Amino acid sequence: MLSLAVSLAVAFLHPAPLQDPPTFGKQTYNIQPENWIEYTTVLEPQEERVIATAYCASPCRGKKHALHEACDKSCDGPCTAIHKFKIGVSSAWIPGKEIANDGQKMGLPNVTFPIIQRIHEVLKNEFKGKEKSYDLKHWCTDPCSVSYRYQNGKTYLVKIKYQFFRNDPGPNGTKILVKGPAGTCDYGSITVPVGDLSEPKTDVKCLCSVVQTEKEGAGVWIEQGGKETFATSKTIDDMGIKVECTSMDSCSVSCTNTSAQDCTVTIGAGTCFECEDGSAQNEAICETVTFKCPGLASASVPVRVSLNTPDPVSALTTSVTARAACLNMRKHEPKAGLAYRIALPSDPGIVPLAKMVEQEHFKGPWDQVRFWILTDRASKEEMGRILLPRPTYGMMLRGLYEVHTATMTDLGAAEFKNCFEPSAAIGASASTEATDWFVDEWASKDPKVLAGWLTKNTAELTKECFSDDSGSDEAAHAADLFNALCRSGNADLIEAAATCLLKAVPDGKRKLLADANGLTGLMNLLSSTDGKAASRALDVGELYRDKSILPALLNVNDTHLETIKERADKLYKEISLAEKTLRVPNRR
Repeated sequence: MLSLAVSLAVAFLHPAPLQDPPTFGKQTYNIQPENWIEYTTVLEPQEERVIATAYCASPCRGKKHALHEACDKSCDGPCTAIHKFKIGVSSAWIPGKEIANDGQKMGLPNVTFPIIQRIHEVLKNEFKGKEKSYDLKHWCTDPCSVSYRYQNGKTYLVKIKYQFFRNDPGPNGTKILVKGPAGTCDYGSITVPVGDLSEPKTDVKCLCSVVQTEKEGAGVWIEQGGKETFATSKTIDDMGIKVECTSMDSCSVSCTNTSAQDCTVTIGAGTCFECEDGSAQNEAICETVTFKCPGLASASVPVRVSLNTPDPVSALTTSVTARAACLNMRKHEPKAGLAYRIALPSDPGIVPLAKMVEQEHFKGPWDQVRFWILTDRASKEEMGRILLPRPTYGMMLRGLYEVHTATMTDLGAAEFKNCFEPSAAIGASASTEATDWFVDEWASKDPKVLAGWLTKNTAELTKECFSDDSGSDEAAHAADLFNALCRSGNADLIEAAATCLLKAVPDGKRKLLADANGLTGLMNLLSSTDGKAASRALDVGELYRDKSILPALLNVNDTHLETIKERADKLYKEISLAEKTLRVPNRR
């Protein structure tokens, strides 16, 4: 049972303040020689909810049975999804400004980010082992169906209760303990999977015969005469619904309605269009399209419906163009004249990826990257031979994270070794959440591989995040990466962070990185018991000499060697003196 209050560690004070602080706080963090803050982390549990969905399918190919009751696996294609799922502990950082504002009232620097980094590490340790991993066989046993299994999770709102203190000069050289501002500050939230996957829930989607099914996911629905049905392969042919794919990211669907009544056709995002002779790429439609098709009573264009029709009848063809994604990177691109048919996806993960594209405000090559990660397990280099513009490191990192979050797929599995490349770590356009997830995955999978790539490719990191035209966004990503490496607790990853901070960041970009809190993760290690990490943190601190590291220099763990404490004291004095010197007016 998790306690609502998470104890954060003992106080580490160096050099010690002139008067010991009160003892009620869960952790004490020294800010300046005579100023400190005590804080407690409080978790407020919310109700359980579904946080992820796993899919398995028996995709119907259609046109075999007259009734669904007669359907068996002989009319289905194989499920091509890899049923290896991983659901980790996720967090969202939405820090309130109360700590920073109250600290400023005492003339203190912004202490929010270093404290949040520490809390993040503690929460990570608190929930260690709560991740869920599954390696399942194909479980969709019903023919012509899609099966869903849900993972529940519990979200905790995280708050920080804090109290500032200060020792002020008193009479006759004494010191007076003064309480500063106190309050509660939002941290964000943390979500933890609970329990196991639910029992399967099955949705029948049969292309052989008409079956009532939920209007969700892939497939075609036809509304006519006030009744809406899921379209079978025969209905699709009878309604004259045809597909044309002329490029790998675009398709058109047309309907020639030869019935008397008007109809409305809806094609769900994730519906697949298969090349009938197998010579070209299959596609998935990446948006739900709905269009109205006039019946014979409304049409005015004479056409011959079939060879058996003695005279032409009036019908009208209605068409719509939609965005699509390629599902076979290694096949030829579609071209005019190839016959395509509507099909259900053999990998049900295609549907949530298509919906993700549908919901985006901006479309681009990153959409295609997601699909090729799932369907082709393709590397950045392989995609770059086909896709223009070529995928960047950032597209790969974002794509990997989005495929994982949309499908729960364990991308650290051996099947994805080509696309789950350590180089994606430096992708500067990725979110903080994606970076944290990626580093965590490698920390549990093979930290030496990620550390080795980063150490050997500092020039690539420089080019990606610290080129002449890079700015605060790229520096922020580098900061996320370094902090995540340090939070991992792995010695190889910590050493990689230190090496990159020393070698990959040019002189002119060090201040930019420090302002992005890029030194916080490493400098926080001064308060740990890891002597090697503390020494490397000081190596970095002695190079950067930025005022943001001053609090860390005051919180060196008492168990460290005197040489480390002496280096920290010396560096604190040098940076403090330089900062004061910079503030002296220029007098003549």
